[in-house]
Parts: sequence; structure tokens; C-alpha cells
Amino acid sequence: HGGQNSLMVGWIKNKFVYVRVLKNGSTTFQRLCANAGWQCIDLFDPPVDLTQCVLWGHITDPEQRHTKALSSYLDFNPDVLQRFFQDPVIQRVLITGVFDPHTYSIHQTLGPLITLPIHWIPLDAKITKWNPYPEPQEILDGNALTNDFFREHGIDLQVTDADIQYAKSQDHAYIRQKIQEVKLLYHESYEQLVKHFLEPDMLLYNNTLAKFNQKYLNQ
Repeated sequence: HGGQNSLMVGWIKNKFVYVRVLKNGSTTFQRLCANAGWQCIDLFDPPVDLTQCVLWGHITDPEQRHTKALSSYLDFNPDVLQRFFQDPVIQRVLITGVFDPHTYSIHQTLGPLITLPIHWIPLDAKITKWNPYPEPQEILDGNALTNDFFREHGIDLQVTDADIQYAKSQDHAYIRQKIQEVKLLYHESYEQLVKHFLEPDMLLYNNTLAKFNQKYLNQ
């Protein structure tokens, strides 16, 4: 990992800044920005005043994101993966911990930047757009919601299903399934992680979903 992955990276063009969050479509959208001529910046040492910019990024269910991140961590550490499937002690430690930037919460990742007005877009959501009668309702996924945001702000980007970049860990559904089983097995231990670490992200996610559901209620 290293390079861009070791920084709090953003991508900027004009006054618009994409706030990259690992495990939230970051591979897809940083490539989309780079191909469109956006400039990579360190958000902790930005070349511009971020309070004068329009910031946007993606959010997904924090518990699912933690599971995905753990599966990536195990994928990159086969020695730990082998023990995870065999050793209850390793299992309990893993599902209550944070081990690399992929498993960091959004609040931990962004630090003081979390207080900036960032336009969060739910990437894993299905939002119903209630069109005026007689138009039928539409179901908007993360790409559609993102493209709506681009249109509303005059950003010359569009994401399609063909742009989606799946990380190597996407192939390891069985690892995720095992992680979910272990989280259920050691539910009380896992809930400590949720309460003391994931909860701020969960509140942000739920508030974001509520905002989008309200927005598309009467279009």
C-alpha cells in the first residue's frame, strides 16, 4: 500500500473536491476523477482553503464496510487468515479491532475534516424517487444518486456500471460470510466496537439516508 494510500487523499478540480474514503467506492471514483483531469491532493495539507470548496464523498453502511475491510485485511495477510478460520481467540480479537486504514472509521480517517460540510452520497442505498403522477416511481442506486449530484452542481463527470472497479477481495465472499458468523458468535464483544467506534459513522450514515429519502419524496 503506500503512496496515495498512506495519505488522506482528495481529488480537486475548480472548486470541487472528492473526499476519498477507502472501501466506499474509492478505487472507482479516484480513477474517474483522475481520468477527467482532477488533481490529487493531501487533504491534511491542501493547496486551497477547503472551506471555500464543495466537498463530496461516499458513505456506506459502517458495519458492512467494517466487514469488507476485515476481509481485505485477511486477504492481504494469509497467515492471519489461516488462523482466523481455526482459532477462536484470533476470531474474537479480529472482529473487535481496527488494523489498517481500510478498517478505520470515517470519523477517525478524516479527523478535524469531518466538521466540514461534506456532501455525503450513500453508495449502497436504494432510494425511491417519487415522481409526480402519472410518472412511475424510480429506484435510484448509488451511481444514480452520484450522477444526480454531478448534474446539480455542474460537475462534468458521469459514472456508469462499467466504471465500477471491484477490489480483489470482492471474490472472497466466503471470508465475509465467516466474519459475519463470528460477529454473531461474539455478539457482545462486537457490540463494544459498534458502540465505541462505529456509532458516529452509523449516525452519519442514517442521517444521510434520511436526507436522501426526504429529498426524493416529492421531486
